[in-house]
Amino acid sequence: MSPDPADVADVASLSLVLQHAPVILFATDLDGRITLSTGQGLHALGIRPHEMVGQNIRSRTAPWGDVGSLIDRAFDGGVVSGTYMRADRHYQLVIQPLLRPDGQQIGITGVAIDITPQVQATRQAEALLRLSEMLDEAHSRPTLRETLSAALKTLADFMPLDFLILWAPQDGEYRATAWYGPLPEAVSAYARQGVATASALRWTRTAGGTYLTDEEVPPALRALGVTGIAVLPLPGGVADTPTLLCAYRLQEGPPWTLQEQTLLQAAVRSIAVLQARRQHLHDLEEAALTDPLTRLPNRRAFDQDLADALSRPERQQGPLGLLITDIDGLKAVNDTQGHERGDELLRTFAAALRAVLREGDRCYRLGGDEFAVLLPAVGEDSIPTLLTRLERTLELLRYEGFPDVRASGGGAVFPDEASTGSALLHLADQRMYHVKATRQERTGRTGTRKPG
Repeated sequence: MSPDPADVADVASLSLVLQHAPVILFATDLDGRITLSTGQGLHALGIRPHEMVGQNIRSRTAPWGDVGSLIDRAFDGGVVSGTYMRADRHYQLVIQPLLRPDGQQIGITGVAIDITPQVQATRQAEALLRLSEMLDEAHSRPTLRETLSAALKTLADFMPLDFLILWAPQDGEYRATAWYGPLPEAVSAYARQGVATASALRWTRTAGGTYLTDEEVPPALRALGVTGIAVLPLPGGVADTPTLLCAYRLQEGPPWTLQEQTLLQAAVRSIAVLQARRQHLHDLEEAALTDPLTRLPNRRAFDQDLADALSRPERQQGPLGLLITDIDGLKAVNDTQGHERGDELLRTFAAALRAVLREGDRCYRLGGDEFAVLLPAVGEDSIPTLLTRLERTLELLRYEGFPDVRASGGGAVFPDEASTGSALLHLADQRMYHVKATRQERTGRTGTRKPG
């Protein structure tokens, strides 16, 4: 009797599945002896087809944890399933009784499907989601190092990873600007030394990163115990010398997998976006606190800095001096030479004021022709000395087309002369206007010095 063509086709199809699909098909008798063991999925476990035939299934599956309980339940007539991991592979396992046509149980049969790609895809999606959440929450992390910390914690859940270093080009070489992880002292010293630009860029082969393992790792790093490096350029930087994120492994392990490379590339994109966002916010903050004409801090910055300075314990800062000064003659320059020339005078005056400050002093443009200087740890003669130096510097302006320009100034000291910020500002302002009024009395309303 010839076999049914449909049965032949079914057998051929099953044979193709077992040869090419990542599955394992097995069966046993009632004593647990394996009678069938086949399928392409066996190769991932290092087992040849039919190698296990004749062996006891309970002995062979003992390393698989509680698979034995599933086998017992299948022998008791139940249909059972579970997900298990073996040799870095993930399997979906289904076991059921093996029955004759008359319904009598003669053993058990089962199929194990290798679902590793699906598990990896799910974990990758989870990691990408967590990286995205990390980026969304980055505004709450004040430093890039804290961001790297969050990135490493996320990545370390999905791959063997020991520490991250962010390398940036500086003065002809690459220097570590941020890092996270338990850096061994030798690696820490290596990071502090810096790396020649040519050596660093030698490993930036592609935009997707370069992944080094074992013998590919530079000897200097291998000697420090590094067994694997992923070198990824951050997008959006200078093309010839990009900032580099390097991930390091200290333990022996397999080469960087495609999933790991994908996650590292996602982390790099997240960090690059975060850096751009931080820079944008920094630029906005700078713009909000900077006078666009003179590039000095503005009135808003002055109010913040004054409040901060007054809130510090006196023993930490000593007396705080405040100088208020303005330009005598700005209106005349605007009226006779034009506002562009007046703007030039303001910029020149701001540069002159900066030039006479001590280290630690800070000057501001409050608005119009009025400027302020905060003088930490001020001495008794600091404010008069500063005004004298400023007046001498302004002598140079008279040779640059501003012959009538002078500066009036007044100062006060906290807490000796004023106990609050508003009182300090009011007193310094009063003294400045007193100096201005006295000078006008001596020179006349036109700004020309009276004889005698």
